Amino acid sequence: MAAFAQDGGDADLVAQKKAMRSAIKEAFAGLSAEDIAEQSARAVSRVLAIEEVQSARGVCAYLSMPKELQTGQLLEGLFGSRYTEGATMDDVEADADLRLVCVPKVTGRDRHDMCMVPVLGGTAEIDGFPKNKWKIPEPAVSSGPTACIKPESHPGLTLRAHP
Repeated sequence: MAAFAQDGGDADLVAQKKAMRSAIKEAFAGLSAEDIAEQSARAVSRVLAIEEVQSARGVCAYLSMPKELQTGQLLEGLFGSRYTEGATMDDVEADADLRLVCVPKVTGRDRHDMCMVPVLGGTAEIDGFPKNKWKIPEPAVSSGPTACIKPESHPGLTLRAHP
């Protein structure tokens, strides 16, 4: 995979992101479903072991496509600890022992037109989401307890092919 520079302007950053996406897409093309499942399970174990994730009061996770790091186990782990079905953002703010789990919703055509929607019903709610044009489950957006929120950071994960 190519190396990507840390400096440069916005145009340079856009070009670097495009090159990285192409490199990742190419690498994924060579991975079997078993490779993806195995590496996803290892990545999920590592993510769930991170102290900041364990103590976080809110966690955002994407819903994966088949040729991406699979996030189903991650979501199950997040729902299994400090998550109370039906708990709203207000509940989480009032009780430090609760965690809010959010998933993305595309809200427009621009690449920045996205927000995170709290999942109040665990995996059963996600299983009921309609699928978008990429066949990814995606929540509806409303006002009230499931209104969109903007995340503060955007970490990323990827897999690699083993030689």
